[in-house]
This record gives sequence, C-alpha cells and structure tokens, in this order.
Amino acid sequence: MRPEISPRRKARKEEPLTGELSGDIATYEKFGLFQRAISKRTAYRYRGVLLLYQKYLAGDKPSLEASKLFLAHLRKHGYGPSTLRIYRAAFKGVHEWRGENLVFLVKVPRHLAQSFC
Repeated sequence: MRPEISPRRKARKEEPLTGELSGDIATYEKFGLFQRAISKRTAYRYRGVLLLYQKYLAGDKPSLEASKLFLAHLRKHGYGPSTLRIYRAAFKGVHEWRGENLVFLVKVPRHLAQSFC
C-alpha cells in the first residue's frame, strides 16, 4: 500500500524542498539532472518532484508503471494539466537517463487572448 499524497497547489516559501534522495533517483540527480539544459530553478523544482515521487515509491525502485500510476493518482486528486506536465518532465528525465521512454499524455487547454475594449 502506497502512502497517500495530498494535492498541494504551491510550495510555501518557508518550506524548502529538503530531504535526501536515494538509489537510482539520487544517482540521476547527481549525474543526469544537471547535464540537462535547464535552469537552477527548474532543477530545484524537479528535485522537489522527485522527493515526492520517492516518498510515493516507499522504498521501491522507480519504474515506468510506477511513474504512470503516480501521475494518474495526481490527476485523480485534482492536479492541473500544467502541474502534471512539470511532474511528467521530471520523470521523463529519470527514465531517459535509464534508457526508458515514458509516455503519459497531458492535454493543456489553450488560453485565448483577452481583448480589452
């Protein structure tokens, strides 16, 4: 039984994303994450996502199936499409580094430009 992860809209500023990553995820953070062409802010965000994912795995190794189940769990609990895309991008990096291909479709609605009269 996996621990329940409640939806959180935005991390509080006073609550830094701390914790230790372990196993394959820690190795990816050390060698793979910073090899990608992403900003420090994005890397920090991905690290927070990976910490939540590690908590969800509860000691299991990351897998394509676990990643898809976690994303589906987040979708079911009301996470928005933009947030799901961030989570998917973080997981996709881990799986590409491991030589796997993560496919999880997330449709983000287009925003129409508002006209001001």
